[in-house]
Amino acid sequence: MNIKKLSKNGPNVSVMGFGCMGLSTAYGKPVSFKIAKEIIENSITLGVNFFDTADIYGDNEVLLGEILEKFPREKYVVGTKCGLVLDKKTGKKIKTDNSPEYILSCCERSLSRLKVPYIDIFYLHRIANNGKDISASMKAMATLLQKEKICHVGLSEPIPTIIEQANTALLEHTNGVHQLTAVQTEYSLLSRVPEVDGTLDTCHKLGIGFVAYAPLCRGLLAGKLDVNALKIDDFRCLIPRFSKKNMQHNRELILKISQLAKEKNCSVAQLALAWLLNKKQMIVPIPSTQHITRLKENAESVNITISKEDEKTLDAIAPIGAVSGERYWDEEMQEYALMTDIAAKHIRVLTTIV
Repeated sequence: MNIKKLSKNGPNVSVMGFGCMGLSTAYGKPVSFKIAKEIIENSITLGVNFFDTADIYGDNEVLLGEILEKFPREKYVVGTKCGLVLDKKTGKKIKTDNSPEYILSCCERSLSRLKVPYIDIFYLHRIANNGKDISASMKAMATLLQKEKICHVGLSEPIPTIIEQANTALLEHTNGVHQLTAVQTEYSLLSRVPEVDGTLDTCHKLGIGFVAYAPLCRGLLAGKLDVNALKIDDFRCLIPRFSKKNMQHNRELILKISQLAKEKNCSVAQLALAWLLNKKQMIVPIPSTQHITRLKENAESVNITISKEDEKTLDAIAPIGAVSGERYWDEEMQEYALMTDIAAKHIRVLTTIV
């Protein structure tokens, strides 16, 4: 697997990383340590060197730390996140905390769990208070950079204005030495808001890498998801686009995409990942899986070529806003000012008309 610079001043990462969350939480019963170890080690064998986790993903940091401990530290890049506070008993979110004190304490705990001397990319998991305290947050990040506890700074799910504010603040607090390295948000063939809300354009303008999480739309683009089989502890049960009502429409979309996949002799998942890998911007998808066969299937997508004609076909099949149901529940979308797919669709239509 090829290596690329994540941003103009960022680390060298595999063109496709691995999202570790699903090994420990969110998608029903966590996998065993044995299976998790096999998946991570097979990822490395396949050429993956970029692993994404967070302090709220159950015991994911501990798991990743134990598995990667036997590999030379310089051989892999780890991104982890802080800023969300969960109730320890229920696992539900209590609040978003971007305070300097919380950021500094979170970093120490993540370093301990990961068993590493430094974190490659340290993200704010979500942005608190509409970003009004972002400068103070970046000052804390600057302190961690100075102490060499972290190497790079990222944001998860920021709106474009906050990306710019945070980037400016970080540059100021580091005397122009460090800027934001990565912005992470959901982006896939069926979640295309970053194309119209200014996120991708802002990252491109500032030379910030873009990490696309849920590049297979949380399994929807794997082509075989049965929502009726989801367990109650699978958080997709809470996401609108996975409701039975919306899935009827979304399955039809997948069937149409699968026709092009068959023509290209690949799976729907491989086609969706190849579509992302074909983007010219500094975009690195981080698909996740609990199965070795899926891992290998995803890795093979780097060998699939997407032509301009393929792009046009996919855009016709699944234009912006084609998916039914939002990617998060209403409260989450509103709290972080995330653009809805419906709004993105309207913007795309208006832009096309103009």
